[in-house]
Amino acid sequence: MALKAGAGGACSCGTTGSTGCGCGAGCDLASPSRPRFFAGQVLSDLDLISLERYVIAKDQLHNRYLHGSGVVCGLAITRDDCSDNLVVECGYALDCHGRDIVVPNRQSFDLDAAIRACLLAERTRPVCDPPSQPPAACPDDGTWCVTLRYREADIRPQKPLIAGSCGCGRGGTAMGGGTCGCGGGSASAGSSACGCGGTGTSGGTTTSTTTGTATCGCGSTAFAPGCEPTRTVECFELGVCRDDQQCHDLSARLASSMPAQIIACLRDAWAKVGRQVDPESQKLNAKLAMGKATPRDAGAAYAAVWRLHAAMSDLVRGCESPSPEVVQELAAARPTPQLAEESNAVYVARSGTAVRQLLLLAVLYARDCICKAMLPPCPPCPDDDRIILGCVTFRDGKAQSICNLSCRKYAGSFVNREYWLPVLPMLTWVAGLLCCLPIIQDQRGDRRDLQVLMSAHDPDGVLRDALLDNDFAAVRDLFTRAGSVRTAFRRGASRFAPQRWAAGRVNLSDVLGTNVRSARTRLAKRRVEVTEVVVDSRDDIPLRGLGLLPLVAPGSRVTAYVVDGRIVAFRAQQGQEEQGGGG
Repeated sequence: MALKAGAGGACSCGTTGSTGCGCGAGCDLASPSRPRFFAGQVLSDLDLISLERYVIAKDQLHNRYLHGSGVVCGLAITRDDCSDNLVVECGYALDCHGRDIVVPNRQSFDLDAAIRACLLAERTRPVCDPPSQPPAACPDDGTWCVTLRYREADIRPQKPLIAGSCGCGRGGTAMGGGTCGCGGGSASAGSSACGCGGTGTSGGTTTSTTTGTATCGCGSTAFAPGCEPTRTVECFELGVCRDDQQCHDLSARLASSMPAQIIACLRDAWAKVGRQVDPESQKLNAKLAMGKATPRDAGAAYAAVWRLHAAMSDLVRGCESPSPEVVQELAAARPTPQLAEESNAVYVARSGTAVRQLLLLAVLYARDCICKAMLPPCPPCPDDDRIILGCVTFRDGKAQSICNLSCRKYAGSFVNREYWLPVLPMLTWVAGLLCCLPIIQDQRGDRRDLQVLMSAHDPDGVLRDALLDNDFAAVRDLFTRAGSVRTAFRRGASRFAPQRWAAGRVNLSDVLGTNVRSARTRLAKRRVEVTEVVVDSRDDIPLRGLGLLPLVAPGSRVTAYVVDGRIVAFRAQQGQEEQGGGG
């Protein structure tokens, strides 16, 4: 078998002349490629960097497609007790690229300054970030969302072992003259970091992990010529964006889910059919499919079936790769005009066969919509890679209210699932009790005696006698009670039947459980004739003809099964229309 490499990989594995190199347009995946080392190899920085990039890419791939993006834990927004600032608690999140965002300690966030910076940016460009048309007055009052974004910073510069290099991060003079250090200045002899837990500057912005005000060394670090950083610190950036109200729309949040995709596919198909098949043709096609059409409908049958066939043809042509079976069925169901020697009744019957074939294709199309939606696609990464932590109502320069769950999205985490729905811990606890309970021996190691155990829990033997009396009557009574619960459930379910289905019908569940005389009187008023059949128990009732919703038309004849003088089930008699029976 010829091997194929994805986008970014080499197509040299027996795929000469093949066009299958890559996973297609719009796919944000690449075949991983890792370096291989051997004895005597001359290594360069690119070889080691490629190994580092391979590990990082695999981690990000795992995070992105297995866990998704969003908050994993922590990162709650609270008020600062000592100022008007907000506080973002420590936590962990994943962005849409699968990059880890770690906030190691509490961060004080000046919301007012961040909003003013965003408004200033709006005045210098047509739209704010993320894209949204700014209001005319650009007010700062309203609802703003606190965001978190991944950032990186290069630190710890060091001189390369080549001529003309300088000692970086240690202070002193470059070999070619000039000052060397962290960012072009001099650093203390004991300092090994630039702007991350130390006192250096990173791109003109002083930062520190101990202050908790911003990020760790995330700036445009500038090193002296010839100096190279030896560390890359992964950090973060706090910011704000306008609340666009889209995240509050449930339909927008569920737009990419499987149920939404199924509904969208079926709705689009129904719209296409509705545009080509008018209501009168829909009614006639329904009559043809159910065999209710008369010979007088032969004149309009051809046009109705043709419209339905045209609509199904458009649906099939819109499929990515329709199967040959579907194409053949569509061609076989192609309508033809009535032949000269063909009677109206025969033509109507033939048209009904064609409609039923087309309806089968419609069912097949609906099934394909569902099955295709069950294949989860690889989620794309939007242009805005920020994570919303929560939204704040800002007024008069102060935060009025904080909602952490507004617009917040959580990444997939087993820890979170067990926190929200502790079903698995409870199941494992119960399983531990059942599976680890000593059966043969007790906790002391003594062998258990079942007779002693039963005597301990039932010293008078009442429970054992009750189980054995009257040929296990207590057990059978338990099953009878379970049947009564089932009957009550069905009676309640029948009350939720669609009104258009139950309109004018007689609900037989209203008389289930009542005595025969009362039931016969009540049903006689609705013109329902009842024939009683007395049985010893529910087990003697034949299952054939019993349904879930006991709805019958007035004038019907039904068979009522009676146990101990009370009606427990109904069944329609032969030749009578019935929408369901109850039992």
